[in-house]
Amino acid sequence: MPVGAWFQIETYYRNAADGTGRVTTWLDGRQLVDLQGQTTSPTAWVEWDVVNVGKTLNPSTETLFVDDCAISFARVGPTGTIAR
Repeated sequence: MPVGAWFQIETYYRNAADGTGRVTTWLDGRQLVDLQGQTTSPTAWVEWDVVNVGKTLNPSTETLFVDDCAISFARVGPTGTIAR
């Protein structure tokens, strides 16, 4: 992820206990990952959280800012406009 700069990360997630799940991730509108035909979860439970995990950070402190979160059935895209 970019350090010292704002960025937009977007993920499409299709929950499936069989091989019909999907995870697609974009960074600033550029597709990074597209995993199709996946078992994504053994249950229907889905939870969304904002987290940050860092190991061996130097310096050991960091600040994470999160702004303009959205959960949508359509792509938001890097402009922040939900597609129709």
